[in-house]
Amino acid sequence: MSTTITEKIESAHARQLRVDTMRATALRMGVGEYRAQRTAAVKRWAHTLHSLMEAAGVSDPVEVLPEIVASICEHAKLEARKAAAAEAASQVQKMLRKAMAP
Repeated sequence: MSTTITEKIESAHARQLRVDTMRATALRMGVGEYRAQRTAAVKRWAHTLHSLMEAAGVSDPVEVLPEIVASICEHAKLEARKAAAAEAASQVQKMLRKAMAP
């Protein structure tokens, strides 16, 4: 039995919903919020990519890829440091509460 185009489309939509649901859950947000944020992020990255290409005077996005990757790594490090500092502050507060408890 062959699959109809409608069934293929429905299957693709269901698959994408599962993927988006897993990603949204991992980020502790709803699917609608996740999709809206992802759409906005894609638009920002497209604009950034085109701006970098224009500034570098190139037409191939691969030529600005190293700059993009470096920016992503820097951003990830910054966010990791922020998260570590917040966790450390939380742990210190817990230890201080324990130490102050009678």
